[in-house]
Amino acid sequence: MDRVLIGRNYIDQPAWKRYLGIPLIYAPLLTTIPFVITGILLVKFHLKYVGGMDIRPYWSFVPSWVSHRYQYDNQITFDS
Repeated sequence: MDRVLIGRNYIDQPAWKRYLGIPLIYAPLLTTIPFVITGILLVKFHLKYVGGMDIRPYWSFVPSWVSHRYQYDNQITFDS
């Protein structure tokens, strides 16, 4: 089975293409954040108004910071 190669010719691309591509990665993320936050707040208010009790806050679901972060020795790097 043939595998897809991603980023193999990154260095060969002109600089303007690389700089143009960076905002195209983050623009969809930044435009959806307000809608996601609004949806979260609406769900939380709805649950409280219909009588929800002991609703856990967001941070009770998030794992500890160390458990899902790279350390210096296992961090992914791009060697040029």
